[in-house]
Amino acid sequence: MNKFQLYTLTGKILALDQLPEQRDQVIREIREENIQWEKLVSIADHHLVLQAIYPKIRDHKLEEYFPEVILEHLKYIFDLTTSRNLDVIKQVENLTAVLSKEGITPLYMKGVGNILDGLYKYPGERILHDIDFLVPEEKLLEAAEILQKDGYQSNYKWKPEFMKQNRHYPILFKPGEPVYAELHWKAVNKIHEKDFTSELIFRNAKKPAKYPECLVMSDEHKIIHNFMHAEVASHSRIYAREFMRNLYDMFLLSERKDPEVVLADFGHYRRTAAGYLDITYDAFGVIPSKRILPKAFLHTFKYRYRLNLRSRFFGSLSLFVLRIFMGYILNPFKAITNKELRTQLITKIKDPKWYGKQFAYYKRVLGIKG
Repeated sequence: MNKFQLYTLTGKILALDQLPEQRDQVIREIREENIQWEKLVSIADHHLVLQAIYPKIRDHKLEEYFPEVILEHLKYIFDLTTSRNLDVIKQVENLTAVLSKEGITPLYMKGVGNILDGLYKYPGERILHDIDFLVPEEKLLEAAEILQKDGYQSNYKWKPEFMKQNRHYPILFKPGEPVYAELHWKAVNKIHEKDFTSELIFRNAKKPAKYPECLVMSDEHKIIHNFMHAEVASHSRIYAREFMRNLYDMFLLSERKDPEVVLADFGHYRRTAAGYLDITYDAFGVIPSKRILPKAFLHTFKYRYRLNLRSRFFGSLSLFVLRIFMGYILNPFKAITNKELRTQLITKIKDPKWYGKQFAYYKRVLGIKG
């Protein structure tokens, strides 16, 4: 099996709860194809979904089709992630209690918000790097002060100009807690906020059934935020690269609300959103009952995405060319009229460490060792 086939096999396994009819196809592919198990593990790990595979294998009785050593590894990763995530949820409960005591109700986003809202069958299905939560802008500094009194720390001193450059307070961590916290006053970058304001998010927020002391986004807003964060803020629409983790979240959210309808009128991002749904359906073997597509839509994003998965050479070369164009030509040109972007670029240029990071990044992209 080549890289793309292993990628799609991973997606079919992850979709078994929603599409159990794919079980026979999964078994057939495992039996008939020469599976490079280490490569499948590597692909799932790269796409941040390795921890989600084992419960699907177990629940759909597929253990006999996997080598024992692979099963043991997948179970170990799932159990480890579950234990860690339960610790993170305890951290969330403590954080919520500290803020609620002072009249601030945090709104949790992304992976933590999805776990609190029961999106996943098991909390260990989603890897968590941090706790992203939103507070009203006027409560930002008060919330940060409350958390710092509770023992949270930051490696950066707060400066008023951060409000112009970022959407979250400098990263906060607390000794003894499993992950750091990102205290946001915006869910998206300023340039995109007109389409997705914090006020709108809070107005439509809901209390998760098992954690009524806090807030999470509405399901419609989770779909929009998933798309905005993955495709727009990270420029994945340009590079034709995306983590299956983000697609898996969208896939699960589509069981609650139809993303075609939610994203149908989402401004000038509609074409990008249609392309994002293309690769979501493609990844998990979904055949949607109805598509709502812009006129003359050619599905080019899906084909570029597939090509990046199939060819390491094309993927590395296209990423290198696009990064050079975006970073050193297009963004400086945009910065002439975009004050936020201009401030970000000036900050990077003044930081000596930035140049070393750029050099290291392009070495990785081009596969240069040493």
